[in-house]
Amino acid sequence: MTVERFYDLAGYAAVAEPFLLRREAENCILLGQLAQLKDPAEAVLLVARDAGEPIAVATMTPSRHMMMTAAPSAAVSALVDHLRAHQIDVPGIGAPSATAETFAAQWCRTTAGMQRVHVRYTTFELTAVTPPPRAPGVMRRAEQRDVDLLGRWVQAFREEIGEGHLAGAHELATERVRNGELSLWEDAGETVAMAGAIGPTRNGIRIVLVYTAPHRRGRGYASNLVAALSQHHFDAGRNSCFLNTDVANPTSNKIYRALGYRPVGESVVIMFDRAADGR
Repeated sequence: MTVERFYDLAGYAAVAEPFLLRREAENCILLGQLAQLKDPAEAVLLVARDAGEPIAVATMTPSRHMMMTAAPSAAVSALVDHLRAHQIDVPGIGAPSATAETFAAQWCRTTAGMQRVHVRYTTFELTAVTPPPRAPGVMRRAEQRDVDLLGRWVQAFREEIGEGHLAGAHELATERVRNGELSLWEDAGETVAMAGAIGPTRNGIRIVLVYTAPHRRGRGYASNLVAALSQHHFDAGRNSCFLNTDVANPTSNKIYRALGYRPVGESVVIMFDRAADGR
C-alpha cells in the first residue's frame, strides 16, 4: 500500500479522475473540485494505491476539512499514517459514512483527539425531471444587480444548514454570478428563490445553494426552480444532476425525491477537536 501526494493538478487529475468516475454521482464533489482548484500547490491531493492501482482519493484545501472517497480500511490506515508522518493537520473528514467513521477512529487514536459529527448527507442523482405542481413565475439567470441580495441569502443559507465557514458570503455570491452559476425564480417582478449549479463532471453537474426567501416559502418556488434548472442542464447535454441534502432535513429530502432525485449514498462530515492537553 502506497500513498502519493500530487502538487500539480494535471498529474493528479490523470490518476484520480478515472477512479472517481467509477462512482460519478457519489464522487461528484471531488470530481467537480478538479475544475475549481485555484492553487493546487496549497491543497493536499492524495491517492492511495494497492499494487499500483488507485483504491482511494483524498483531498484537502486550506481551512477546510479533508474529503475522500469510499476506501478499504487498509487504505484509510495508509492515508492516516502518511498525514501523521508529514505532520499534516486535519480538522475533519468528509466521506461515505463507513470510511469517514474508520478514518475518524484512527485519526483520534493517533492524535488523542476527540471527534464530533457535524452533518450527515444523502447524495442524490437525477436522470429525468418529474415536473412539480406549477408555481407562478419564471427562472432567470442571476445578474450583477442581484449580488447584494444573493450575498445576504448565501449567508442565511449557510446559517440555516449549520455551515462552519460563514465568511465571504458576498464574495461567493459575486463569483457565482460572474461565472453564470446562479439562477433565480422571479414571481411578478419579485426575486423569491435561488439555486446554483457548479462543479461539472464528465456527465453531470451539482445543484447547490437552494434557498427561498422565508416569507415566500411553501409556494413551490424552490421545487419549480430546481426542476427548471435541472432540465436546463439536461437540455444542454448533461445526463445527470447531483445534489447533497442534510439527512436531518425531511422537507428538502421529500421535495427532491418528488422531482425524481434518487439517493445513491450517504456521507458524513466528522470534525476533530484537539485533546485537552493541546496535542
